[in-house]
Amino acid sequence: MAEILEERTGRELFEEHYDVLAPAWNDAPAWLRDLRRDAMTRFSELDLPTARLEEWRQTSVEALRGTSFAVEAPVPTPEAIEEGLRQYDIPELGGARLVFINGRFSPEHSRIEGLPVGTVIRPLSEALVEDGGAIEPFLGRLAPWQDHAFAALNTALFTDGLFLSLPTDSVIERPIHLLHLNGGGERPFAMHTRNLILVGSGAKGLLVESYGALDGSVYFTNSVTEVEMGRDSYFDHHKIQRESAEAFHFQSMGIHQHSGSKFDAHAMTEGGILGRNDIYAHIDGEHCDTILNGLYMLTGNQMFDTHTLLDHARPHCHSREIYKGILNGHSKAVFRGKILVRQHAQKTDAVQSSKNLLLSHEAQVNAQPQLEIYADDVKCTHGATIGQLDPDALFYAKTRGLSEVEAKALLTFAFANDNLYEVVDETVREHLEGRIHHWLEQHGAPEEE
Repeated sequence: MAEILEERTGRELFEEHYDVLAPAWNDAPAWLRDLRRDAMTRFSELDLPTARLEEWRQTSVEALRGTSFAVEAPVPTPEAIEEGLRQYDIPELGGARLVFINGRFSPEHSRIEGLPVGTVIRPLSEALVEDGGAIEPFLGRLAPWQDHAFAALNTALFTDGLFLSLPTDSVIERPIHLLHLNGGGERPFAMHTRNLILVGSGAKGLLVESYGALDGSVYFTNSVTEVEMGRDSYFDHHKIQRESAEAFHFQSMGIHQHSGSKFDAHAMTEGGILGRNDIYAHIDGEHCDTILNGLYMLTGNQMFDTHTLLDHARPHCHSREIYKGILNGHSKAVFRGKILVRQHAQKTDAVQSSKNLLLSHEAQVNAQPQLEIYADDVKCTHGATIGQLDPDALFYAKTRGLSEVEAKALLTFAFANDNLYEVVDETVREHLEGRIHHWLEQHGAPEEE
């Protein structure tokens, strides 16, 4: 089988991955085996997307299609893991930390402490055995996979990830850090991680989900995160993507909100040669608040794609969606966001914005904000901008005694940092500000004048 896998790429390769992994799931509950089988069947029908599909017209996955990924992820050396922890851990968060290394849970590098009584936090592989009854109603129901090839592939092949259940009215005081350390393989490999988060009524929590590279190797991270929000709950999700410069990174996120809930998502993207975030928020209760913010900072030949859908199904809800990009070199970005307001979702207040700053004449952005409204008493706006630094603002900054380089750095940082005002936790905000400064120091100088 190993020799056959070496020769395969694309859909056939992942079908064989399923054949290799499936025997290990024989003892799993029937509902889970059926879910995996149905998802694999759907993936085979969909195949990896091509430019013939409207939602993939601007994003080619041919490089991923042509790579032969190993089904088994390597085990990095202890020295590589320790160096990865030094680079990507955020000790100032001060809360629980779960570490996954190439998709495998690492208990010796994790800590679970400082959580409210009744909180369930463990690897999803363990939770499926211990908490299967709590998981079955939600797993595979919140992140749509029936029409999304990568989500279907994850649903069929996922091996592990985070299961987090917050009890009613509980409050997590310090952010939980979910740290993925990936790399260390001589041959490209694929991993499919799955996170399921259940936020009880009135509960409050914050999760930082970060991805770091152990080296510059080629690998494929295909992740799905599903979040179920109870009534009057609040959850803050931060994603920091710093994968290998040769890695592929795809994540699908599905959120289901009940009445009075508030969900905030903030994504920062630096790494990967090809990446995409798909976010679907089903706002299924009155008086909900939803914030989707993103910042992508790209250079070289990086390509990053963001697709969002805010589905307003109930009245009296608010949503804010602001995505910003800073692009240098020959990098490319795509933003395609849709606000859907259904017929009965009166009094919806929704704002969507895509703003992009080009530091190079070779960088490209394709932004497509969209509104689809079937209600008549709403307040919805959307817009997109693509451009370079404002010459008037640059001139004014220089009159204040700054050099050309200093003025450009200051204005670029201000453009990016504006996206962090909604970040509630001060420790997280300071860390993200530090990441912006670091990226600008490394890649912020325009490659063309």
